[in-house]
Amino acid sequence: HLLQRAIDETGAVTGTIGDVFFHFGEADWAIRETGSTLTNKSPSIAGNHINDVFFFEDRLGFVSGNSLTMSESGDSLNLWRTTVLSLPDSDRIDVDLTSLDGDNLQHSVPFDSTLLAFGSSSQAQVQGQGFLSPDLGPGR
Repeated sequence: HLLQRAIDETGAVTGTIGDVFFHFGEADWAIRETGSTLTNKSPSIAGNHINDVFFFEDRLGFVSGNSLTMSESGDSLNLWRTTVLSLPDSDRIDVDLTSLDGDNLQHSVPFDSTLLAFGSSSQAQVQGQGFLSPDLGPGR
């Protein structure tokens, strides 16, 4: 579900033109438009328990198991890759934090340009070279 802030342009909702109101309804999540189940796998949160939700660097993020899943930059409702021919910096990020030695993540908190992830007995810091990117190649 999604809670959205909106402005009543006509006064039809609140009775006053320009008033702010909130709309609560089902989210219109993006679907896989490229690739297959092999080349564009489902987000790791699919079918798993979500422990925490956060927003970081224009991405909606989820904590599940030992994974962090973050939406496409600028499109909070897209958890899929946009192409399988390249890996744009804006594509979704879906990573397992193996440095936690199997500890399930409980929370994630943005702090001072980094993302802190906390398990029940461990923690990790997630950051990129200036910004987060799904590209973990040389120089990242």
